[in-house]
Amino acid sequence: MDLEVNCGSGGATRTLRSQQNPKTSTATDPAANTESTVIQTLTQALRLERSTRREQVHELEQKPAAAHGEILRLHRRLREHGLDDR
Repeated sequence: MDLEVNCGSGGATRTLRSQQNPKTSTATDPAANTESTVIQTLTQALRLERSTRREQVHELEQKPAAAHGEILRLHRRLREHGLDDR
């Protein structure tokens, strides 16, 4: 950057750089804008599905643990009343 300031060629350097690396504008290119919107929509849908799936898996993992705890509680109550089958 110091070279640009000292030589006074900053404007020319910027012009050359912009010619070498043209930027595509999504605002002027409807196809690119539509593609971007589709990608964003699909990404958002995928995130929602992953989140929903994680919640469902968590619930399914909790149900057997809760059922096992209930079975243990019922066995204890049976033993308290002297009705244990074991």
